[in-house]
Amino acid sequence: MKRNISFFLFILRFAVGWHFLYEGVIKLFNPEWSAEAYLRGSYGFLSGFFHWLGSNPGLVDIINFMNIWGMILIGTGLFLGLFIRVSSIAGLLLLLLYYFAYPPFGSAHLTISTEGHYWIINRNLIEAIVLIIVYFLPAREFSLEKFIRFLRGTAKEDPYQSSSGETVGAKRRELLKGLVSLPFFGGMVIGSAAKSKIIEPDILSGATIALKKFDLSDLKGELPKGKIGNLEMSRLVLGCNLIGGWSHSRDLHYVSQLFRQYNNENKIFETFNICEQAGINTTNIVNFYFPVLNQYKKITGSDMLSICQVSIFENESDPFKDIKQAIDHGATTLYIQGANGDRLVRTGRMDMLTESIEFIRNQGISAGVGA
Repeated sequence: MKRNISFFLFILRFAVGWHFLYEGVIKLFNPEWSAEAYLRGSYGFLSGFFHWLGSNPGLVDIINFMNIWGMILIGTGLFLGLFIRVSSIAGLLLLLLYYFAYPPFGSAHLTISTEGHYWIINRNLIEAIVLIIVYFLPAREFSLEKFIRFLRGTAKEDPYQSSSGETVGAKRRELLKGLVSLPFFGGMVIGSAAKSKIIEPDILSGATIALKKFDLSDLKGELPKGKIGNLEMSRLVLGCNLIGGWSHSRDLHYVSQLFRQYNNENKIFETFNICEQAGINTTNIVNFYFPVLNQYKKITGSDMLSICQVSIFENESDPFKDIKQAIDHGATTLYIQGANGDRLVRTGRMDMLTESIEFIRNQGISAGVGA
């Protein structure tokens, strides 16, 4: 029973160590990686501190170095079983910094995220709890620390039998336990180095999200821009029908579902990314997809503008709830959805349109009506 528990604890340490080490190595092989956008996009009660760090180029360089090599050293210690408790404490502190840079609180985290659906408890917090367990129960039986102690303990003993009566076979088993992670360590480093030549991580901490890099060198000129209020928007705007799966495919009902399956979150990020590279700086969007857009902006440091399509619910207690939600999401501009606006005109509720436009403008946001 004791050995089973020890092996289980070893697996926990091994898994978290693997994750830290992979994150560090994949960033090390990517010279374009920087923590700047991650720091500048922070929110929560510590956001001012992280924004200050991200606004200082000298500090960003130091943070990049410490982040990469901190992850590599922490991962190596946990993975191989060297300085396990020191590695656990260092890893715990790093994970807590990640956690509080983007605390998973609030309604937005009840919908869509790169890591699935979570609220309060996310991957960073779970791994931090695991490291607390590893600190108190380091499972040294399967570690290089055990191997080093084995060598020191047998240096003055008979090579075929220890003072406790252990046979050389038993000691060989101890030797193998101490070296069990070395083959995996070598394979992981080689594999991640090879993978880094294929993908480039765009996320700046936590899980690595690889966005394809497109060669747009053949594009000539620059997209023209126009102004709405004080905003300069590209005259070509990214729509969201296909991203949302609204294919308008008449009786081909399966097509919308195919669009939704194809446009997973990573593909949507790639779409935003290639549009920005081509000069498109604005997207038309609805409230449902703001969590995805805001996550993309947080991860990449994007300044993508948004034109949010909203509706007025004239028969509900709060007819402007859709408008208020868009403002809370950080919409750049808002307009009343065309069919909704037409219905209000047809039913003689022009007053609702007037009130909604005034409400939006009073928030300092440009407003419009679709028709």
